[in-house]
Amino acid sequence: MAGLSRWIARVALGVGLLGMTLAAAPARSDSGADPDDLLKGMTVISPVLTQSWIYQPAFRGSTRDKWRVYASLTEQKDGSRKVTLHLVVRGLARRALRSIDLEVDDDEKHLLLPSPGATVRPVSACRQITEVEISCQEDLIRSLAGADAATVSYGGDPEKRRYRLHDYELDELDRIVGLLDAKPLPRPKETPVSRGESDDLSEAGSGGVTLPVLILESKVQPVYPEAPRRRRQEAQVVLQAIILKDGTVEKLQPVMSTGDCSFEEAAIAAVKQWRYKPATFKGKPVGVYFTVVVDFKLEARAADI
Repeated sequence: MAGLSRWIARVALGVGLLGMTLAAAPARSDSGADPDDLLKGMTVISPVLTQSWIYQPAFRGSTRDKWRVYASLTEQKDGSRKVTLHLVVRGLARRALRSIDLEVDDDEKHLLLPSPGATVRPVSACRQITEVEISCQEDLIRSLAGADAATVSYGGDPEKRRYRLHDYELDELDRIVGLLDAKPLPRPKETPVSRGESDDLSEAGSGGVTLPVLILESKVQPVYPEAPRRRRQEAQVVLQAIILKDGTVEKLQPVMSTGDCSFEEAAIAAVKQWRYKPATFKGKPVGVYFTVVVDFKLEARAADI
């Protein structure tokens, strides 16, 4: 790692940013790097309607770790590029997030939330997975990519946890910086498929769009959570899902709470393995929003939709 980053320019980032010093630090990236190397470990999305290209680490977010930090790069149709920093935290509700504290090679930065350029959104309300997206922070991402060490913590966290970025996260940030500087931006050898972009999705069963059909052989039954089973508690889980053109399931979100997150987690774990005959529009497969209902019944201990 380069480990030479130092924050030398003081920049005011709207009323929410207090004392964050930024500098375009030297990163690990080599401008002469093989484009194929820069694409390793990256997912490339190309939404049809926006005609943009989105580059991000193939592994996004985590349901196991408490924290996850990564960056994404978007190239618009006109060739302009934008980088976004994503910070994912588990076990802390959106309303509890009051600030972000970053330490990069012993230099500290403080960002109040909400603030201009920072978006806070729930990834999963039941599991309390929240994502903060910080845009227009190219210098910040460059500094993180060139750091020896970086940590992040959130104001409002009662446990006052500090998360040290893994080496692979710093390497991913560095790869994003390499892609940002690449001229031209390398494209994958295979045409990327748009996955989960709202501009490319339709509502199943409306406007001439057919419904996706579950392939019964793929229907993995959810495991009945042990604690509710002992209480003889039943539940119905309603999930909003995205069924992609290839019939896979993505971005499952509970629509309403059952009062016990173990039901939602069991339903999501099963449904994400299901496969569908995709919805169609004018005979062609399309990605759609679709509602899946999973019933937990003690008699059958199975799920019906």
